[in-house]
Amino acid sequence: MNYIALGAALAAGTTAVSSSAFAQDGVPQFIPAEVSVFEDKVVNGKKVYKFATSDGHPFYTRDKDEPNKSTCTDECKEDWSPVRARANAKPEAEWTLFDRGNGYMQWVYKGKPIYQNVAQALGQDVKIPAGWAELKP
Repeated sequence: MNYIALGAALAAGTTAVSSSAFAQDGVPQFIPAEVSVFEDKVVNGKKVYKFATSDGHPFYTRDKDEPNKSTCTDECKEDWSPVRARANAKPEAEWTLFDRGNGYMQWVYKGKPIYQNVAQALGQDVKIPAGWAELKP
């Protein structure tokens, strides 16, 4: 189940990835419905991809998080929104789920919970602070 947001990618000035490129370029073949894959840039002749919302806003991981556990609570969540999984979401391969309580399931990639920067999602320019890294395959 690969979800690629072609229109949004082109509008954002990036290139959406076709599913045929996944295995050969190191992008996982399973991508949750809430996640899109975009070609970010080319470094030394190799394509670099990023995981993002369907409108191209990147996802991030937090250095302080423990494997499969989020430490982003209270004030942290004001700036960093956990990427919520749909009610019927099922973990597969490198993508798992973290139960934040009250039925709120957050996507986790390779053991790292993923987030979206709230201000960036609203279209504001944001300087990403130390301790946060853009999520890449």
